Order: sequence, then structure tokens, then C-alpha cells
Amino acid sequence: MVAGRLLPSVTDTGVAFEDCFPYSPDDADDSSLDLGWLDRRARVTGFTRLGAGPGAIKEHLRIYGAVIACLVVYQDFFSYRSGVYRHLSGAATGGHCVVLVGYDDAQQCWIAKNSWGTGWGEQGFFRIGYGECDIESYPGPGGVEVYGITGVTLRALLPEMTVLALWAGEDDTHVWVYGAVRGWLSLDGDDLTSEHPLLPELATSQTLERPVRLFEDDGRITSLHPS
Repeated sequence: MVAGRLLPSVTDTGVAFEDCFPYSPDDADDSSLDLGWLDRRARVTGFTRLGAGPGAIKEHLRIYGAVIACLVVYQDFFSYRSGVYRHLSGAATGGHCVVLVGYDDAQQCWIAKNSWGTGWGEQGFFRIGYGECDIESYPGPGGVEVYGITGVTLRALLPEMTVLALWAGEDDTHVWVYGAVRGWLSLDGDDLTSEHPLLPELATSQTLERPVRLFEDDGRITSLHPS
């Protein structure tokens, strides 16, 4: 259970969407993995070790979003139902990784998502006091096991969206599209701006506010599908 050992694989290969590999609260092999998952996956393009202490974690949550953290699991954690968890009783049973999604300075706690299903805790989430169970300082082989994701790309047919902006570089060889769902994405290929086959449809979507569906492949638009 070391998050740092898993992140390189998530960077190189990616992770299947949940509809391709449904969640199970029990240990599972890949027998239920949809064979087409490589066309429905997310890939991390950058991550950083945040180090111990709440300051860097809070800053990452504000700027980028969720943080991977690990904690020591004690016996009373299994029976958590609600409120701010603070270890009171029971022996340590091992380590566990969770996702920090927010914080509450008024209650001096992190807001976290667990992986034990919605029947546990607060609909699958929990709150844990700052510094509890080594959640900000869990040790790993290379240092503290707290990581922030700084970039993610998808390989997927994106939800319906309207094109809000188009931008071309000064040399007229790179085109960027700003969609309402994913923000800036580049057009695939080396065609000049005026010759790119997808550009007329993208311009029409922007002008007429007509929704389209884009296929993203690691930050690049490779095809367009009218809604």
C-alpha cells in the first residue's frame, strides 16, 4: 500500500472509467474489465509529492483539486459513521490510501473520500481531524505519502458541449479549442489552421452555439461527432 508506486503506472497507462470496471468493495481481479477500456480511460500527466503538513495540501486542493493521502487504520475507523473522526480506541490494523477532496478549518478537519462503498461513513466520505492517523505524514520509501495530481488527460468521447473559443498560434500551425466541459484542447494533426478538416464544424458550433461531441485523445481532439 504505497501510492507512489502506483502513480507511474497511472501516468504511463491510465485508469479505466468506472463504467468499464465497476466498483467492488472487495478485492477484485480484472475479469470484469471491459475490453474497450483503453478508449475510455484517464491518464495522469503530472503529479507531485506534497510533503508533510497541511499548508501545501490546502494550496493544492484550492488550485488543482483532490489529493492522494494515506493513513494508519485503527480498529475504531471501521465503525465510523459520521462526524469528525479522531482515533480513540483499538489497535492499528494497517495502512490505507484515501482521497482528500476538501477541508474545514472551523472543524479542523479534512474532507475525504474512501473506497469502501456508500454504505460506509457519510455516503462513502468521511471527515478526519488534521494530523490524525499520520494522514499528513504517512511514511513511504521516498518520503511522505501525500501526492497531488497536477494534470490529467482523457481518451474518451466527451459529453455534449458548445465550443466557446478558438485560438491559433502566430505561425498558423496550431489550433486550440475551448469547450464548455474540458477547457482548452488542441486539434490533432499538423495541418495549417485554415486547412484543418474539423475547423469549419468547430467554428459553426461556436457561432451558432450548436453543441457537439468531441473525442479527446490525451489532450488532443481527434474527431467530432454532431449531437
